[in-house]
Amino acid sequence: MDEKKTLLSVRDLKVSFFTPAGEVKAVNGISYDLGYNEVMGIVGESGSGKSVEAYSIIGLLQSPGRVTGGTIEFEGENVLGYTEEQMRQFRGQHDLPESDDLPEPGLYDRQPACRGADVPRQGVYQGAGPRSRH
Repeated sequence: MDEKKTLLSVRDLKVSFFTPAGEVKAVNGISYDLGYNEVMGIVGESGSGKSVEAYSIIGLLQSPGRVTGGTIEFEGENVLGYTEEQMRQFRGQHDLPESDDLPEPGLYDRQPACRGADVPRQGVYQGAGPRSRH
């Protein structure tokens, strides 16, 4: 039997923003594995850390943000230990965006593809099914 290979492994990822008012924890301990030929969607409310997580993975997290814990491994290699040049090469090899290719912050908040009311409420969360109303 073929052993499933992992493309991306995120373990206990923690990301914070350090502001004059103090530390703001944007991602607090997310973990998952993504195999080759698998597709995963990340769903959450505005401000829940989806983009921060993605930017952390591809090395484009902007200051004052900082990965404060955890590991990010791509094909078994810890990308958090990459220098800026190694990360540029990594993005180029895997056809990932550079910072110049990213949308303006807040662009999707101003022009959302769909609003929360457009998303069906039942079945959105893993294991969720029809709920009885009381």
